[in-house]
Amino acid sequence: MQCVIAFLLLLAKDPQNMDRLIVTQFETNESSYGVYELTTGRTFPHPALINQPDVIWESEMENGTHIMSYCSDTLQSHEIVYRITSGMTDITSRAHLHWNENFNAESDCLESLKSVINPEEKIDVNIMSKFSSRVKSKCTNQVILNLAFSGIIAVDGEYRKYAPPKADQPVVVTLDRPMKLKSLLLNGALIEGKETIFGQEALAWYQGHLHLFKRNRNSDAWLPATTIGHENYNGWLIAYFIEANFPEIIKKWEYYYDNCAKYRVLLRKLSRGDERNIHREYFFDRRSNSNYYVDYFLNELDKYEILINKMPENTVAIYKPH
Repeated sequence: MQCVIAFLLLLAKDPQNMDRLIVTQFETNESSYGVYELTTGRTFPHPALINQPDVIWESEMENGTHIMSYCSDTLQSHEIVYRITSGMTDITSRAHLHWNENFNAESDCLESLKSVINPEEKIDVNIMSKFSSRVKSKCTNQVILNLAFSGIIAVDGEYRKYAPPKADQPVVVTLDRPMKLKSLLLNGALIEGKETIFGQEALAWYQGHLHLFKRNRNSDAWLPATTIGHENYNGWLIAYFIEANFPEIIKKWEYYYDNCAKYRVLLRKLSRGDERNIHREYFFDRRSNSNYYVDYFLNELDKYEILINKMPENTVAIYKPH
């Protein structure tokens, strides 16, 4: 069985620029992540596209985020992705645009940075903690990162992983102090995973993408666990995080396909007129009369038939974590 996990972001605040669909795969050796523009409505692609009933699972992350799994016992994961995103526009490379945009604040900050970081005049005070109060007031962490994601400046230092890799930007800012992660996230929201001996991971919307963040047991600082600036290869980390922390999203599909397989076995045996062997195999340890066997078998068969024939449009299972 192959699966993909999709995330749907729906925001009343700015749906045109912020609504999006993200699809992740479990493959580790190829592109496993994509961001898509919603073109046919503010909904998940219909599961009928892969000819299966759907399982919708709503996450604990509030503010318009929904999670859904698509699994198939005949299709490869890249085929599932192709089917559910057919006709959509891939916006992965520009997903950060207009996310936290504040043109005036960014322009003011850039002018301030140029006054303190100017290689031509041999002025090079680029360490953020050493900026004057005036510069700090204009260049918050969020504004600095916005400029970095726009490619206007570069970021280095201990916390450089919060920004894309440096290119040839003339202005470079050294981030040398921890940042309050929630102040950088969409509505400060996180999906926190289970704590382990190695620490804890959390999933969040950051600069238009879904990213994993991690903190160890000896620190309160969250650092990116997925690679910022190379999002295409982050999908498998996100997919495994969801499966590890919310396994029901995949297990429900396993249960469905197990029942489909049992149903096919029963049909084959019925087609051979092999009722007696069916009774022996399924009810050998039951002590009852033959009428009980027949009634029980037919009831079970009815259940499988209902399961295998139910249509996506009228059978939707919704799960909410406790």
